Amino acid sequence: MCNKYQKQILSVLVGVASGLLIGGCSLAGGAIPTHTPTPVATSTPPPTPAPLIYDYTPLNPHFNEVGYPMLGNDTAPVTVVEYSSYDSAASRLARQDIFPSLLPRIALGEINYVWIPLYGTGSAPNGEGAALAAWCAGEQGAYWQYHDLLFAYQDLHSQQAYTSTVLAELLSTLGLDRAQWEACLTSGRPQAVLTAAQAQASALEVYAGTPTLLVNGNYVLNDGISLNTIIDQLVQRTLNATEAPAELVFEPLVGQSIPLPVELPLPDGWAQVMNDTLVIPDFDAIRTLPFVTWKGAVEGGTGNIVLLWGFPSIISGSLTELGTLPTNTLWVDGLRLLRLVVAESGCNVGTDLERTYPLGGMSGTGTQWSAVDCPTTSDTRGWFVGVQHEKINFIFYTYIEPIDPNGMTPSEQIAREQIQAILDGVRFLPLADFMP
Repeated sequence: MCNKYQKQILSVLVGVASGLLIGGCSLAGGAIPTHTPTPVATSTPPPTPAPLIYDYTPLNPHFNEVGYPMLGNDTAPVTVVEYSSYDSAASRLARQDIFPSLLPRIALGEINYVWIPLYGTGSAPNGEGAALAAWCAGEQGAYWQYHDLLFAYQDLHSQQAYTSTVLAELLSTLGLDRAQWEACLTSGRPQAVLTAAQAQASALEVYAGTPTLLVNGNYVLNDGISLNTIIDQLVQRTLNATEAPAELVFEPLVGQSIPLPVELPLPDGWAQVMNDTLVIPDFDAIRTLPFVTWKGAVEGGTGNIVLLWGFPSIISGSLTELGTLPTNTLWVDGLRLLRLVVAESGCNVGTDLERTYPLGGMSGTGTQWSAVDCPTTSDTRGWFVGVQHEKINFIFYTYIEPIDPNGMTPSEQIAREQIQAILDGVRFLPLADFMP
């Protein structure tokens, strides 16, 4: 019997493929292997599986800043990340059990879905070749269609699923350009993505083999009902996020300062350069967002601090109530506002894992970030840290200009310490003295 999430897939399915199973499975964990691709034969390919069943067009299929395949928008309140591989039978079963229930939620803007492509975690030969081939199909806008066919072949043909002949034959099935695909395979671009994925999985403390599922950075069971229950709770918290933290509403200003309940110990050569409000199309509403910027000299360049404050969290409560790991709402807010406000639109934005930073004698949540290949601004990197003061959210973003694209230099490290010294001295003042 289908559960309610499986029934919902009818709204985004354009057909039904023969042999599709929507059911449950038990998935085992494991370590990230080192893997040498298995030599593959070039025999006649097996018969093409049933037709594709999903229409991905309304789901915004694209690669994220790292190059991972993604569906939806990163402004969605819930992010589902799946570490999976094409050579893993458990990954195929998870796709049959879990993936269909996520599609209508992606279409509704409730979640965005990120696939982290691993290989060598199952018994099907040449999983690495399949992952590389799918990524290059994605350069022609057909990643997810190729993805569907790969799992269909694994289901039907197992040991012959990913021969070089099969991988090339899928191009004609999808009407893709073979010369462009082959040029991509030899470019090194897809291999760089797979290398990054292997490193990310190896560094993940909760990695449990393929598939491993994370919701807003926290591990969840590989079970469709459990996963959707947690998503339900998070989405409901988004809809009900009207109590705390509070939202301050200001009229947009024209170069007029808002009284700021924060003091920074600015060293010589530093100054406040802007105190204003932005009108932004946020996840749930058009709102005004107070912001302040400071700029000054640091070792080897210029340091910048941007403060965003007085905004509501898009998720209230915590996953502790759901019986799993807690999620920090300011962490989610920081990632969302980084891309929405701080980084220029069109930049390739990268972020690290959640971590804590000191701020004004408190411990805040944040992470390192970078913005490169921007349309008009130079490459930069820094970190952000968020805290709550008297039920009001504050997030400080820092970044340094210029940076060495080859990595952090000794002078940049000194510059970071100089900026951190300013953040250490932040002092929050009573809000009652400043509110209109």
